[in-house]
Amino acid sequence: MSIELFLGCSMIVVCMVIQCVVVSLLLRGLHTLEEKHLIGSSIISASGLLIVVLLVLFAGNLLQATLWSGMFFACGEFENFGTAFYHSLVNFSTLGYGDLVMSTEWRLLGALEAANGVLMLGLTTSVLYSTISALMRRGRRKIKNKQAKKRMEDNGMRKMVCFLLLALASAVFSQPSLAEKADDKKDIPWERFQVSFGGYFALLDSNIRVGSSALGIDLDVEEFLGLDSSQWAFRLGAVYRFGKSRRHAVGVDWFKFDRSGDKQVTTEIILPPVLGGGTIPVGLNIQSVFNFDIYEARYRYSFIMDDRMEANVGVGLFVMPIEFGIGQQGSNFTQTDITAPLPVLGLGFNFAITPKWLLRQNVDLMYLEYDDFKGGIFNYQLALEWRPLKHWGFGAAVETMNMKVEVIKETSWPGLDFDGAVKFGFQGLRLYVKYLI
Repeated sequence: MSIELFLGCSMIVVCMVIQCVVVSLLLRGLHTLEEKHLIGSSIISASGLLIVVLLVLFAGNLLQATLWSGMFFACGEFENFGTAFYHSLVNFSTLGYGDLVMSTEWRLLGALEAANGVLMLGLTTSVLYSTISALMRRGRRKIKNKQAKKRMEDNGMRKMVCFLLLALASAVFSQPSLAEKADDKKDIPWERFQVSFGGYFALLDSNIRVGSSALGIDLDVEEFLGLDSSQWAFRLGAVYRFGKSRRHAVGVDWFKFDRSGDKQVTTEIILPPVLGGGTIPVGLNIQSVFNFDIYEARYRYSFIMDDRMEANVGVGLFVMPIEFGIGQQGSNFTQTDITAPLPVLGLGFNFAITPKWLLRQNVDLMYLEYDDFKGGIFNYQLALEWRPLKHWGFGAAVETMNMKVEVIKETSWPGLDFDGAVKFGFQGLRLYVKYLI
């Protein structure tokens, strides 16, 4: 229950950020059009504006439903992404057809998505209402302005109004613009270069199948092989922002989980040919290893950046060397090595609460089918940072990750020359230190 609630609430926060960014961009665009007097009162102009607003809001809601479906698929609730996406849309729109039902383990996520959908669709409706109200107000103002202008022309006040407008324009344009302030590096808390190092305490959930679904070995490695379901792990990362505006950024991260276990076999294990064949009978003590490295490289572009808020999108690549072995103690130990490269799309949001306290969020998501390869990944991070010193900061983050890779021997996907499937996930707390330049 706690894991589903944590994942669902985290996704609701991400969706709120997406909706707020979409609404903020719309309001900024409408304000700009209003200032430049580009919003007409004709039927064509008003209809065109409403269509654009509707499409942007719908795209934002569709993106949120896609993120929920990615989480459903990563949790293993559905065999393919299309089914997960359909179920997500039914939940998000609160239709509740009931033709697809999630398992007892994850069904709370469906209810949380429905609550998320009610909130986001309500906000969408309010934005549409505000847009229509703005168009009506502009129409009324246009009529009033014509009447006022006629009265001013009649009583000789036109010259005075022109003088006041000129004085106002001079006062406005004599001040530094917001864009110039945002480009002042001293006012921007987004560092040029940073290195972070720290540790995780993570709860792990892993499943591996070596061989085909019919003839292979399929194991829950924590339960069946006695591997630890929780572990401390070290993490190292770096980010570099380049360009005068610092809107472009590249980053790398690395962390690993190494586990081994000893357990007495309670069910006969038939080893597939890739692990040497044969059987491990009931009653024998076996050794097992399951080592998992995660390398991440990414590029991000900040489409919003000022002295308080930064939002970015980008692409990345997760490369995950996996080592799995099983056998009797002291003899007949066989293992297989796998390298799973997965491209991802990323979305990030950073907010400076105060000059020394920062809130950071990041989401990476991808589902891919190529040749005889299927893979999906979902990764979410939420962090709070404190920067008491000029070049040093400290932070705490919660992170969840779910990855699933399925492949057959003959696939041409690079790094995957085995027949089987790997499912790996963790939720954890990370404490870290940053050096900033």
